[in-house]
Amino acid sequence: MDEGADPAASMREFLDGISVWGGASAGPGEQGSFGVTLPVGSYAVVGALYPSEGEPSDGEAPEEMPAPPTNVTKRIDVVADGAPTAPPAVDATVHMVEFAFAFPADLGAGAQTWEFVNSGAQVHVAAIMKLLPGKTMADVMSYAEAFEGDDPTEEFAYVGMVSPGVSNFLILDLTPGTYVAVCWFPDYAEGGVGAPHYEHGRLQSFDVRED
Repeated sequence: MDEGADPAASMREFLDGISVWGGASAGPGEQGSFGVTLPVGSYAVVGALYPSEGEPSDGEAPEEMPAPPTNVTKRIDVVADGAPTAPPAVDATVHMVEFAFAFPADLGAGAQTWEFVNSGAQVHVAAIMKLLPGKTMADVMSYAEAFEGDDPTEEFAYVGMVSPGVSNFLILDLTPGTYVAVCWFPDYAEGGVGAPHYEHGRLQSFDVRED
């Protein structure tokens, strides 16, 4: 990006030329999965490699973390071949808009399929965490101010970048408790300043009852 360029405008220009269809995350030795209905066309599967915790360092935190390296790992071509595959039956639908998550009012525990729909005008993501015992949303809000100290949540699920109108399907095995959903993606709308969406309100909690 050129020095002095508007980050939000640069992001808009980049995203105007592509569509993004989601993804999953996985730590070392883990697996991640998601479902998506792809139209006919060509796609690039991109893997983002993040540094592992405990990576050797000089003992001091860098002033600015470098961007994680990315690799285009595979090209796939979706062709018209017989009847299209029907989307899975879903137990819950979550709409992502500017700037909020719309969760169902009543959520029970157990294995279930959720559909995350980008019903907004910008690209969105959804990181789902579960509150640790004894922690509250006040702890989350405090932690989100500087990301220092102990994280009051544990990672649970992730929906990668999805363009407007795109859905991702996740199979979740929910246990009772309070969960937190957050969108880290920057605001790139006209007049936006590149602030992450959670600063606009996309940091919300939802409760799962014992079924």
